[in-house]
Amino acid sequence: MAGLKDSNNIKLFSLVSAALLVCSWLQFGTLSKHELTDFLLFGAYSTLFSAVVVMLTHVMPSALKHKIVFTRFKDELPASRLNVICKKDPRIILSEVESKWPEVISDITTPHTRNGLWYKLIYKPVRDKPEVLHAHQNFLLYRDVCSSLLIIGLLIAGYDICRYWQNIETLSVAKNVYFSLTTFIILALFSARNSGERFVLTTVAAHEL
Repeated sequence: MAGLKDSNNIKLFSLVSAALLVCSWLQFGTLSKHELTDFLLFGAYSTLFSAVVVMLTHVMPSALKHKIVFTRFKDELPASRLNVICKKDPRIILSEVESKWPEVISDITTPHTRNGLWYKLIYKPVRDKPEVLHAHQNFLLYRDVCSSLLIIGLLIAGYDICRYWQNIETLSVAKNVYFSLTTFIILALFSARNSGERFVLTTVAAHEL
């Protein structure tokens, strides 16, 4: 997994930087010309800020990222719901999956146990197949993009709250920045959810049933 995360670093950095540049344009793009320097400085510092945020994202526990992406406190991983999501993929014939891994698909199996069985019986035998690696890499990328943007949103909101409560006369954050950042976070969240489910389904489809 470490190798997949490392190979995502450039894409992750680029996507986070792009989101920050959009926010900088919304913040400074409509201001007068003499404040163009502020826009340019923000754009320059956004790359450095992105690098710091990406570093913080790598420090964040994977379990926390998964809880954020799937908005569940327990049994958040999609493999825990394999018996349900298998019905979404036209590549998978549910009867064949039930025949090969009855204990995984059974509704009696607990979500936690199902996730463990999926990892042992379904994922591990095919984890090095190109299609599985690609699906796994996409999930990790969008999961980390979502986490990074959420960190940025919290930092910006924290700055604005401190500025307001301390009556500090510094530049306030434009409403459009919050709207744009929220949109990016929601898009990244749903992309991570979809790619997470697609990753799990790809591991099933990768078997010759």
